[in-house]
Amino acid sequence: DSVHALRLQVHDFSGSGRYTLHFDINERALPERLRQRSLRHFEKVLEAFLDDPDQPIASVNLLVEDERQALAALNATDSAPRPDRSVVALFQARADLEPDRVALRQGASTISFAALREQSEALAAALVERGVEPGDRVAIAGRRSILAVVAILATLRARAAYVPIDSQVPPARLDELLRDSGARLLLVGEGAVPATTVPGVTAVSIAEGIRAGESLTLDRPAPALDDVAYLLYTSGSTGQPKGVLIEHGGLADYLCWAERQYVRGDRLTFPLFTSLGFDLTVTSLFLPLISGGTLEIYPEPDGPVDTALVDVVTANSADFIKLTPSHLSLLRRIGLEGSRIRRMVVGGEDLKTALAAAVSAQLHDRVEIHNEYGPTEAVVGCVAHRYDPERDTGASVPIGAPADHVTVEILNEALSPVPEGVPGELWISRFGLARGYHGLEELTADRFPAHPARPGERRYRTGDRVRMVDPD
Repeated sequence: DSVHALRLQVHDFSGSGRYTLHFDINERALPERLRQRSLRHFEKVLEAFLDDPDQPIASVNLLVEDERQALAALNATDSAPRPDRSVVALFQARADLEPDRVALRQGASTISFAALREQSEALAAALVERGVEPGDRVAIAGRRSILAVVAILATLRARAAYVPIDSQVPPARLDELLRDSGARLLLVGEGAVPATTVPGVTAVSIAEGIRAGESLTLDRPAPALDDVAYLLYTSGSTGQPKGVLIEHGGLADYLCWAERQYVRGDRLTFPLFTSLGFDLTVTSLFLPLISGGTLEIYPEPDGPVDTALVDVVTANSADFIKLTPSHLSLLRRIGLEGSRIRRMVVGGEDLKTALAAAVSAQLHDRVEIHNEYGPTEAVVGCVAHRYDPERDTGASVPIGAPADHVTVEILNEALSPVPEGVPGELWISRFGLARGYHGLEELTADRFPAHPARPGERRYRTGDRVRMVDPD
């Protein structure tokens, strides 16, 4: 009988009242390690039954000692130092170190680290002059551009939180974002000035703000790690869009880990070709500014479809690219022969192994493909795996192991940990976890509950189903 995975037969052939348990296990379904664990898991259930027969089976903690040790080893992520400076301070340190290096490029226009710092400081002074206080929200609209990057850095330098708004957003959606975020200032870059009917909102040209701030002195300390850096709205694909509040501590922690993980001291060119309101874009936007790389900006075209990825391929100047599997599939069809890209970070969707293998083969295995998982609430990316064509042979590329200062748990509906190979919901804790959802206190309390084993810490329930597998 080869169709079963596990059967239990209980015998008392002599009628003595003493029972013998026979576990009949399909060896094709369970490797030796899991066959032995299944016996110990049964003992856990039996012991719990004898202790309290009224408790639900789902509430029984099945993990045995070697599983607890493996989970502890997986979550041993505190060896790297935690950040002590915001992304603004990290950028300024880079500008002091390499003032003449090209920070941004847009077509034939370039701007150095020193000039980018000067312009962002001038605009920050203008924002303060206009009454922007620490903790305020500043909306930024317009196409991807040098001015948009200046506006983001300036908003952060003024200790306000930026609210990115897509250049193609309909007027009704723009008004909704402005009302919900509480922004009273709308910085406008390249493209048409969005029309809004929200009372009290002032639209200001970024270029004019820079000019106005050149004669001003900025007298405000740099952001603290517990200041809100940005308010990013989810897509709303599973309901009403929610504004997620991300603090500087979480942003700096992710970026410093990404620099260690992906950049590793190299000078890389990053393309900016995705929406500023897309969580995935945070990597490409800030990582070159703290690592001494160059951010090459590809603005949205005039048409309804954003085809900037085609421009990235045509220019062939990017060393590093952050994109979704859908982007990667398009990139593969466009053609990667002769591409300069050597490092890819893929996120936002399930990365199929067949796609990763095809891209790796097309680039003759010269490219690193990193599968990065992370909901907006857990700050861009918190679990990652470097694709290995020899070992990754399942349907999907694994999402990998937690990043620095991130711990993960896989829990069942009773919030008990599940054993290896058993599906459960992924819960995430990290330094700098999102503050919560703007204006949605009850939802925040539900999705970011206090951690039961770590006083003062919270964890985030992702709603995503995962299972732990042994990498060997």
